[in-house]
Amino acid sequence: MKTTKHTSVVLIAIAMMFFIGAGNVNAEMEEIPLLRANVTVDDELVRLGDIFLHAGDVSDTAVFQAPAPGTTGMVSASRLERIAHNHGLTWDNPEQIRRISILRSGVEISLDDISSLITDTIEMEIENLGSDSSFAVEFRNNADAIFVAASEEPTFEISRLRFNRSTGQFTATILAPADRAAGRQFSFSGRATEVRPVAVLLYPVPRGQVIGAGDVEERLVPVNSIASDAVYEMSDLIGMAARRQLRADQPIRSNDLEEPRIVQRNGVVMVTYQAPGLMVSVRARALDDGAMGDTIRILNLHSNRVIEGTVVGANAVSASVTSTNVVAAAN
Repeated sequence: MKTTKHTSVVLIAIAMMFFIGAGNVNAEMEEIPLLRANVTVDDELVRLGDIFLHAGDVSDTAVFQAPAPGTTGMVSASRLERIAHNHGLTWDNPEQIRRISILRSGVEISLDDISSLITDTIEMEIENLGSDSSFAVEFRNNADAIFVAASEEPTFEISRLRFNRSTGQFTATILAPADRAAGRQFSFSGRATEVRPVAVLLYPVPRGQVIGAGDVEERLVPVNSIASDAVYEMSDLIGMAARRQLRADQPIRSNDLEEPRIVQRNGVVMVTYQAPGLMVSVRARALDDGAMGDTIRILNLHSNRVIEGTVVGANAVSASVTSTNVVAAAN
């Protein structure tokens, strides 16, 4: 079949109309408002452009208050439909969405920062606080961090604090930002316990065991649980022996410790008998345990004579006698 010039023009015109029509359809589809399931805003107001993509001329229209900084709010689909209809937006919820979340961004002021402020304030107000003492804060009621708006300075201060030292109970009101005109008040309560650093054992230590450097560490311990004769310094624990079974994670009292026993009862020791100008060494049996400097009983294995001597080293004892009796004592 031959195609005339007139027929070609008609076909071209039809094709152009088709593409133009399709373009208009696509343009209309692109302008249909699309709901954002998760919305994040920085401002205190939520606008239509935050909720709907392709909100057009009403994008900057504020429709409701945003949640507090750092928190998330939920908005139902029925409310969104009313909002869209009231502002001339065509949205009939084709995805059958039930609700959307709206997050208000913010700058966090952590609980650690708040705790430090409360601790510093209490310590400044307490009289006769030891130089090594401080306070450890525990919050009540699942306290949360504070958030201020992204446009605000993340400053904060205590506007009111009540503290009972005998019970440790406190209530505090924090102003954030630290601006009397624009700041918001946040309430905190809990307990502030006076603590100080003390050396404690990491593991249980049996009686007689010598405490090594890897057995201890320094921790903050409530002052009211520390005995008056507690050992505070790690250096005073290391190298000492347990006088009895010692538990971990608790302060150690001075009478819980003793010098390591370097002579064991019934063990063989070398006894040195000394007198002016004369010294004799013999083997003997220890009848007592002994630490450095202790006086113990020893049995001469040759003569079965019992005398007393001073522990001077590992399995080493020194005994002093008169020069006329030194040989007899050694035998």
